[in-house]
Amino acid sequence: MEAKKWLAVERDIYRASELQALLASKAGVQLSLQAVSALINGKPNALRLQTIQALCNALDCKLSDFCEVQPDPVEVTIKKLKQRLVFQSVYTVVKTSFIG
Repeated sequence: MEAKKWLAVERDIYRASELQALLASKAGVQLSLQAVSALINGKPNALRLQTIQALCNALDCKLSDFCEVQPDPVEVTIKKLKQRLVFQSVYTVVKTSFIG
């Protein structure tokens, strides 16, 4: 279940400002409304373990209650490997040409 739906169904939280207030009062953590909104509505660019712990404390839950981490699909893994190979090839050319 996605985080937004889980918060609404399990914790009666519908707005980012409600989660923001809960985090401040129950976990003592001050997150910007933008950061809380990213947590609820999409995939945040980064998520610190400290923030995960604060969410679990404030919501009295485990991470697995509202979040699931799965491996990348094969297509994404292949794309990342190709990018790494291109980078390594460019690095080798640059290193050989300029460093010797």
